[in-house]
Amino acid sequence: MTEPIPLASPAPRLPQSLWFRHAAGPEGIVDDVAVDDARVEHQKQGIGGRILDFAVIYAREQLGASVVGLSLDAANEAARRLYTSRGFIAWGVAPRAMRVGDDFRDEIHMALTLS
Repeated sequence: MTEPIPLASPAPRLPQSLWFRHAAGPEGIVDDVAVDDARVEHQKQGIGGRILDFAVIYAREQLGASVVGLSLDAANEAARRLYTSRGFIAWGVAPRAMRVGDDFRDEIHMALTLS
């Protein structure tokens, strides 16, 4: 397993996975984008939103993606509000798809169609 790349200002918890798809081409996946939960002072600073915005712009402009999708823990209401505020639409739920310790959690799938 590779070590995470440290950021100057770590972001609040982001999606469990983030993927890009081009209508006529391959799909790319960025998995487990998150910040150490112990760094509470970095949360609620808008950093997660800026990282998400960058990922969407990069997917559209550099990769030619037509869809950006992500998955998140259904219990993470703050993340769901962030993604909804950026235009992501929930399209499905995978029951008990995530395991955190001994707890199984539902995973929400969301997508943003790029124009």
